[in-house]
Amino acid sequence: MDEIILSICIATHNHENFIGDLLISVFDQEVSFKFEVNICDDLSTDNTPQILMKFSEKNPGNIHLILNEENEGIFKVAKKLFGTSKGKYLCFLDGDDRWTYSKKIQTQIDFLESNLEYAASFHDAEIISTTHTGSTYEQAKVQTHSIFKYFSQFNQYRPDFFPWDLIMRNIIPTASVIIRKPSDPLFFDKLAGTTLSLSWIMELHLIKRSKFRYFNEVWSVYNDHPGGVSKKVELIPFKMSNIENMKRLLNDDYYRYIRKDVYYAISAEYRFALFNPVIKTYNKKFFLKMLFGFIKYSFLRVYSESRYFYRDYMNKTNN
Repeated sequence: MDEIILSICIATHNHENFIGDLLISVFDQEVSFKFEVNICDDLSTDNTPQILMKFSEKNPGNIHLILNEENEGIFKVAKKLFGTSKGKYLCFLDGDDRWTYSKKIQTQIDFLESNLEYAASFHDAEIISTTHTGSTYEQAKVQTHSIFKYFSQFNQYRPDFFPWDLIMRNIIPTASVIIRKPSDPLFFDKLAGTTLSLSWIMELHLIKRSKFRYFNEVWSVYNDHPGGVSKKVELIPFKMSNIENMKRLLNDDYYRYIRKDVYYAISAEYRFALFNPVIKTYNKKFFLKMLFGFIKYSFLRVYSESRYFYRDYMNKTNN
């Protein structure tokens, strides 16, 4: 029991309305192993630090608390949490998430211990959209994520989840994932330059030459509220960031091998942006840049896929 099996890494910033519920859900977990809780507060200006210190006092030795003296951003916070973690497995949570099933981490760890061919496991999550007035939050009648209540309603999951599933922006709820800790201490250096969709890019590197296990269960809550990190970025810059992240993947030996899927994913991001009405607020030069990007990567996808089909056909006929 002296070995730390799981490191629970929590990044938080101005989450006073959520962080208490998150920590309660963490310490309510029923487990047969030792875990640690590493929390980094990125210079919150609300009561989040005070709430964290109270929990730390009530759980001496179980919480490693880092209070940043300046706002560093999610990449540096995640890298810091990764560097301080001692567990065999890792999970990352935002301060506005929470778990809803007391045997969640035990179930996922048991599976990963018995199935070494999987790099991670994850599950579905409920979406609770909220509006906020002052310091109070009320559940909204309409979900910000359109009409969806669960992640599985707008993402395609299956029990064995592969790199080509993830590259197509099938979003995995951050609070649902438990990963095998990478042995490379410089793992986060591969993610340098990622400012948005950090969890997705990290998962794309973890899943290479491997797969994730999906549990078709709702074991966590994603609080969709105006203060969320992704809500502060306009759609077009967000899509452009995703496109640049995927273009960088083409320099990776593994993703060059499945570049037809990367091309498809890039063209899909361009297409989504072009179909959104907000594109009309941009000038013609930018619109044409997006249009030519869509045409280019659509062509590259068709060309590379055609080569794949031809090569597959020739191998079969020669055999």
